[in-house]
Amino acid sequence: MKVLFINHAGVWGGASVSMEHILEALSDAGHTVEVVNRSVPSATMDVLNQKSYRVYPVRWGMSHPYYNGGVINRLALPYWSAVYNIFRAEKEMDGIIAKSDADLVIVNSMTLFYMGKIAKKYGKKAICFQRETFPDTVFSEHIRKKMAASFDMIVYISQYDKNQFDRFSSVHKRVIYDKINLSEYAALPKKNIDETGKSILFLGGIRELKGTHIALLALKQLPEFRLNIVSAQPLQSTSAKGKAAEYQNLCSKLADETVKDRIRILPPTKNVAQYYAEADVVLFTPTIAHQSRLIYEAGAACKPIVVPNMKNLSEFCYEHVFCYDAKWPETCAAALKKAVAAEIDYNKVQMSLAEKHDSRTLKDEIKQIIEETEQI
Repeated sequence: MKVLFINHAGVWGGASVSMEHILEALSDAGHTVEVVNRSVPSATMDVLNQKSYRVYPVRWGMSHPYYNGGVINRLALPYWSAVYNIFRAEKEMDGIIAKSDADLVIVNSMTLFYMGKIAKKYGKKAICFQRETFPDTVFSEHIRKKMAASFDMIVYISQYDKNQFDRFSSVHKRVIYDKINLSEYAALPKKNIDETGKSILFLGGIRELKGTHIALLALKQLPEFRLNIVSAQPLQSTSAKGKAAEYQNLCSKLADETVKDRIRILPPTKNVAQYYAEADVVLFTPTIAHQSRLIYEAGAACKPIVVPNMKNLSEFCYEHVFCYDAKWPETCAAALKKAVAAEIDYNKVQMSLAEKHDSRTLKDEIKQIIEETEQI
């Protein structure tokens, strides 16, 4: 079978890592794969161009501006700029899908929900991987109805997200948990090799959405801890005044005399496992519902992780996961202290991860959903 895979992310992050795993599984199963990806930023395209897939670059942002767990200000320029880009991307994607001889179209995000109708227009089967946790609102209800009407199969990365969609019985639904390459983490040192203090790894960049301000609030209360922030310097990648102001506000907090000497900014990397190796604890502080790849990666690296007590994360609270009260971020510091002091049975954690998140199982899971989709 020939598959056209559409990914929305130019930056290299969780969605792109998941895409890489799915593309490898499709290729290993003997399918011919073509990929559509946003060309700017170029990090994901740089990785794709090293592979053997035929890649179609799309300049425009393809994602609907309805992000994980919330809506950006509809009166703001970024919202309407994103909507305008969708119209441009939709026209371009119509041409790509029309010319493609692919039998199956796979889209890698719920924010690409409008791609389903294009695939259906040209008589192609379509699967959507939903990677977002959306709240129950009138608009998210509209998106779900559109998805149910145009996709043959919707794949979720958590049971929680699938349950939100179960009332739409007209579409086939499956859960395929995000995967990690467990062997990549197996050789990592289990202890932090830096003895100058307890090291926190924070992979959320410098954004309020990711809870950077919560990480800094916790750091203030933990003088014996250091904070390593992985950031692509978002101020350089956007001209939106709101985002720039947010970034500048967080930067002023980073410059606070009580924390600035205990903070290090690290560049994004495809080899994120090494950052885990150098950490004592991982901190994941989203302010609205986000997906949980960091939980699996931390567990594979034998590191504890601190997360907010959000409903969508509850099914992944393995032994190495320590929760703080999302309504009271001050409790984050206490959770960090508890995490680094805990005795954790990582053999048990590894067994739990292997049941759901081992990348070696993905080929068979992808094969199953494709066979089911062919029969629809």
